[in-house]
Amino acid sequence: MKQTQPSAEASEYHYVECGLPNVWLRNGFEKKQTPYGEGVSISDIEGLHRCISRALCDMPGHLTGPEFRFLRRELLFSLKMTGEIFGRSDRSIRDLEHKDGVKEPYNGFIRHLYLESIDPESSYIDLFKRLRSLDIEWHEQLTLAPDSTGAWSVTGAA
Repeated sequence: MKQTQPSAEASEYHYVECGLPNVWLRNGFEKKQTPYGEGVSISDIEGLHRCISRALCDMPGHLTGPEFRFLRRELLFSLKMTGEIFGRSDRSIRDLEHKDGVKEPYNGFIRHLYLESIDPESSYIDLFKRLRSLDIEWHEQLTLAPDSTGAWSVTGAA
């Protein structure tokens, strides 16, 4: 999935909206005219993204930065949460997502995390739910107050 190929058929759609330069759809979409120009409606977008994700997990070699980002987003993990998982800053994860090749352990681990997240038998399902819940809490309201010593601490995330 590394090289971008121009479509030889007019019935194919170059699906750049997914953030990957090399995804082409044959069928499963409908082109429509809108007041803003031509638009595209894609059927079963969740199934399409699951298919792309599995293809990324199965392909040999290292993921590119955009492929890593695609899997991270399919996991519904923010840069901050992903950084926490890998013991890195959100900035280092963002930088990683702009590289040509993602090295280990990031390459293998993000694939493993995604495959576990879609496996109904996985023992990680509750962990993923908790991580996503924490991630949402971090992005909503963070309430801070001084404790009895006057040091600031988190009192709640709503």
